[in-house]
Amino acid sequence: PAIRARDKEGMQMLGEHLRERGHSRVGVVTLPWHTGAEAGPVDCASSRRPAAPISARRLDGLRAAGIEPVSMWQAGASLVEEGIQAGRALLAGPERPTALVGFSDLLAAGLLLAVREAGLSVPGDVAVAGFDGIDLPWLGEDKLTTIVQPIAEMGRLAAETAITLAQGGTGRSRSIDVELRVGTTT
Repeated sequence: PAIRARDKEGMQMLGEHLRERGHSRVGVVTLPWHTGAEAGPVDCASSRRPAAPISARRLDGLRAAGIEPVSMWQAGASLVEEGIQAGRALLAGPERPTALVGFSDLLAAGLLLAVREAGLSVPGDVAVAGFDGIDLPWLGEDKLTTIVQPIAEMGRLAAETAITLAQGGTGRSRSIDVELRVGTTT
């Protein structure tokens, strides 16, 4: 049994939020597409679907909101440093995105730092958003726009399921609702 956030629905909410703010050129930093994946650019025109279910659901959600990424970068891991590297690459492209989306808040924090490093303003020049809902007080005045997944509730349900399975019972998979938290970065 799996306990997971409603990834697709969350990214669809985020995509709709970005479209409402006029963003049509969106760059995306995904989580790894498969085990052992190396960081690097992803061909947006490719019909290749990520093998990793989380990346696939999140990309599907953006597309359901009418967002077709103009550029994509696959991160090797969910790390701030990976977000910085991706942000540098995406901002250096021929047509700079007006918004950057990280498939995790740590990736998005790295994107935010890369935007600042490039001398651009957030959200004036480039909007930045993520997924997780974690607290990042070290970003200072910036409050990341993000999709909040209820980690504590998901952990509680996972623990209950594990106990039920250990006692010989059966568990069931569950998908947990998420919510959009609009910060100062979009």
